[in-house]
Amino acid sequence: MEVELARPMLALNRATLPGDTEVYVLPRLLKIVSDKRGITLGGQRRTYSNVEFVAVHFDQHAGSAAEAEAQLRERLAVIDSLKTDLYRHADDRRLSGVITATSTGLYTAFKQARLDPVMRAGLDPTLVRDALIAPQTYPVPNDDLNMLIHYTVGIAPDKLGPALTGIAALTRDLSGSGNQSKQHATRAEAVGLHCAGLIPHGTVLPAHVPELAGYLALVFTQVAAFADIVANSGVGGGATAQPKNYVAALSRVPMRTIFDSLHDDVRAAIRGRADAISDHIGDRIVPAFSDDDSRHITNQPITIGDYIASALGGGPAVDQERVFGGMNETGLDPSVHGAADPDATTGRGVPVELRAYGTRYPSWATFVGEAVTLLRWSRGMALSDFPKTGSTDHWLPEVTRLLDEYEANVRKVRREIPPARDESMFAVNWNVTTLHRRIAETLKEYPGFPGHARGPGWQPTDLAGLTCYQRYAALTQGLGALIEGFDPNPFPPPFDFSGPFAEEEADKGKESDESMETD
Repeated sequence: MEVELARPMLALNRATLPGDTEVYVLPRLLKIVSDKRGITLGGQRRTYSNVEFVAVHFDQHAGSAAEAEAQLRERLAVIDSLKTDLYRHADDRRLSGVITATSTGLYTAFKQARLDPVMRAGLDPTLVRDALIAPQTYPVPNDDLNMLIHYTVGIAPDKLGPALTGIAALTRDLSGSGNQSKQHATRAEAVGLHCAGLIPHGTVLPAHVPELAGYLALVFTQVAAFADIVANSGVGGGATAQPKNYVAALSRVPMRTIFDSLHDDVRAAIRGRADAISDHIGDRIVPAFSDDDSRHITNQPITIGDYIASALGGGPAVDQERVFGGMNETGLDPSVHGAADPDATTGRGVPVELRAYGTRYPSWATFVGEAVTLLRWSRGMALSDFPKTGSTDHWLPEVTRLLDEYEANVRKVRREIPPARDESMFAVNWNVTTLHRRIAETLKEYPGFPGHARGPGWQPTDLAGLTCYQRYAALTQGLGALIEGFDPNPFPPPFDFSGPFAEEEADKGKESDESMETD
């Protein structure tokens, strides 16, 4: 997690610090580094270095949900305290003179609670280099309100498809500015499944198919973002917005590295059908692009064709930084496990950075709420036993987010509101169909869903009596007549639900029977 403040932070001589300059470190917890921002002063655009907190990775899937949330809140409390220190004075002051004992005391408490005596010995707050907190040198309007957060979560390859659908529901809609990142993420799971369908039956073990489809879903989002960057680039290949912002879930790992970690049969299947997969991905991207369209990073052009070939196991490997600009690439996360990892002791989590999750410039309270919500969602997505141990506190927020997204698209199908600019009805119908399936899958994760085995003392809950279920049924009613091939009943036998789903399915069957009658 990275928390960027608008607060200016300069070298002691008031020069701009290079990006990612470490100035202050709390070992095993977080560090303060420099970033870059722009400001208009005297009618001229200037660039200055600003404050950014970078939290150290921790295994949020270990232990109970309460323990994981406690660790997150500990980190947020230290960031909040340091943020207060940095905004305490209106004049320019040295960083070494503004950090208070309150902040260092919170770090001491963290060490005592989370690290054993041997591990915490010698770990102390470290001023790597002093810096100038400089609100007078660069008077940024409302800079205390301009907090920009980028979250990174690890996702196992076999969970990437449904995870991208969930991330799409959490992503801000930027399509008005030519950025289709939310729309691409919404379509990704379906594109991945279709691409997996291009592989001859029996080529990939059934247990490895989710990994195949999930990886190809991720490839689609990265390639689609590349196409958006090119479409919105000016002369010389420079994007009009920061290139990283064109993708909802930016892989922090080179695509070839992920490809090389896949099962042998999955890699062989992708290589064997690379041309067909590449063509299908290209057909699903609007605007259309050429394989020769390119980005120019440090005078080294890279084409979309080169990039997708690398992701599908062919040609030279292409780093993410060459496509999306400045970033710190990482390796796979061994603490994030999938259902069928080649080595059961080592996970292959793909760290993805969520570029447009939550409120753009949140208040502190909003930030904390969104960070906790993401933690719960990430655990729910990652842990295979989540349906058996989850509660409505973890489950309901995800259902509600999906329903909000579903309702927005259903209203477009019903012509109650117009589609977004450059959004086709084909894309809207696809969104509705994909979200319909994802909501049904999420509803089945509810602890009271019929057919779930539970431990002693478990009591079932009537799913049909929940408000979210009733809302889902009401939104779905009538869509079968508006979207070709749409199946309104998401719950196949043996699950038997009364209400609008069952009624619409019965009406559909009745119409079919009547159509077979002859005069």
